Amino acid sequence: MASLVLKDLSPRNSWRAAKDFREHIIRTLARRVVTEAIVRTGGSL
Repeated sequence: MASLVLKDLSPRNSWRAAKDFREHIIRTLARRVVTEAIVRTGGSL
């Protein structure tokens, strides 16, 4: 699931944050969003 999000995005490398760190944040937030959506709709994990 989170890897699908990364396919649609192309984070850049910059002095503020490395590309690897940006990809980590994208994966983490994607996982959290989907988990929260499931819980809010009454589902369980």
